[in-house]
Amino acid sequence: MIKVIKHHWGIILYLAFYFFITAYKFINFQTPFYDWDEGIYAQVGREMINKLSLTPLWQGQVWLDKPPLVPLFYGLIGRLPFASELSMRFATLGLSLLVLGLIYVFYYRITKNKSIAFLTVIFTSFIPLFVQRSQVLNVDVFLLLGWMGYIVFFPHFWWSLFFLAVGVLSKSLLGFYPAMMLLGYQVWKKLIAKDKKTANNIKSILTQIIIILSWYLIMLFIYKQDFIRAHFLESHLKRVTSSIESHFGQRTFYFDELFNQLGLIKWLLPLGIIFIFIDFFKKKKNIFYLLFFVPWFLFLNLTKTKITWYLYVIIPQFAFISAYSINLFRKYRIINTVIVLILTGLIINNAIVSSEFFTTHYSQPDKHYQLAI
Repeated sequence: MIKVIKHHWGIILYLAFYFFITAYKFINFQTPFYDWDEGIYAQVGREMINKLSLTPLWQGQVWLDKPPLVPLFYGLIGRLPFASELSMRFATLGLSLLVLGLIYVFYYRITKNKSIAFLTVIFTSFIPLFVQRSQVLNVDVFLLLGWMGYIVFFPHFWWSLFFLAVGVLSKSLLGFYPAMMLLGYQVWKKLIAKDKKTANNIKSILTQIIIILSWYLIMLFIYKQDFIRAHFLESHLKRVTSSIESHFGQRTFYFDELFNQLGLIKWLLPLGIIFIFIDFFKKKKNIFYLLFFVPWFLFLNLTKTKITWYLYVIIPQFAFISAYSINLFRKYRIINTVIVLILTGLIINNAIVSSEFFTTHYSQPDKHYQLAI
């Protein structure tokens, strides 16, 4: 542990810094659950705990649209002897920090470059959508936690199963993404190189998927057609085939939103892409892991529903591609360090000072709320 801290002290200090500035904001600028999603997760979780139910409840009625993990988690946190607005948001912040830690581990592991992994975390943590999701109750942070945890702990069956469960029991079918990607990759490796390890990996992934699918079987057995209609048809299929809740957008909606979210670092994307493919063709890096989340982004562009926060889970991918641009200076250690410090300073200054980090609140009363008052 001491060796790890000594080797990666930079990211540890940064995560501590990120925690304290956000905690300061929570404590000094407390706001009620004005946001629609925050109110829903807090209330559904409260009802689940009060009724001792493992199925989401809304106003006493079974709510089959979503899996139970997220509201149950917030319901349990709400039992702590603190104001719910603080305890639940601090819990979300804690999960966000864990996500950032896993992002660092994953990209350090596949690049063996601390600067790239560190910058990926810096870029990710201050992208507006990530900042917003780290400060409000939401399901997306659970999904990204499940995805990152699964690929980081993939060699460990039970840990990866745990994170797969986190992803699926928070966002349902979307939680299977990393498992399906790795399954396809392992099958491809099996076809070109018949080794025992690949075969064992395929068996492990299939076993994990079967275990998680048992939740769907239980829900089907209990709620039958109601579960199919609410959970699969309305909550999943309609989001792909039609625009729900009036969330319309042009064909380039997600590209436009992505570039808007990336801000200044979008100008580093072309250079990062060039270096990724250079390393791939030199057979220095495995492009499958370098671009692991890109297929999900491409799929998003095929769906009819256009919602900005759907981009949340692919933010680390494009932050990483931007950070990969510093490969230009990989042979020059001093220059590399200076570039990392300059980029870090620019991002923090732009996010905290220029963007009014401490005065921007993501849960505010809408106009109809004020009219009601």
